[in-house]
Amino acid sequence: MNSILSRNEKLVTREELYKQVWATPMTQLAKDYGLSDNGLRKICDKFDVPYPPRGYWAKKTAGQKVVTYRLPSQKEGTPSGTYIRPTPPQEIMPPEVKEAVVEARAKTPEIPVPEKLVKPHPVIARWLREY
Repeated sequence: MNSILSRNEKLVTREELYKQVWATPMTQLAKDYGLSDNGLRKICDKFDVPYPPRGYWAKKTAGQKVVTYRLPSQKEGTPSGTYIRPTPPQEIMPPEVKEAVVEARAKTPEIPVPEKLVKPHPVIARWLREY
């Protein structure tokens, strides 16, 4: 396992995760864990942890009434906790590959683009007429 990931992984129980998602917006909490908000939602789904619906934080900030869902009882087979690991960084293109790309682009002739479309698709033709 990558040493960077093992240092940054965090053990979280269902109860802790539940408290966190209802105390902090999903996008911010996900950043704190080094994940996307969608990745954090998937973890919540896997561990049967309800999270605020879309628009919850905006409504709460505006002083509107919001509903908080209770943490359901732990189902049989659902773990009580998990390690949350940050998403690994994207691979950086090696210098030799970058050089090859630059060379290929330099060797590729420009593609001519006509000033006027001769036979545009009907949708495009209508769009051109309207605008």
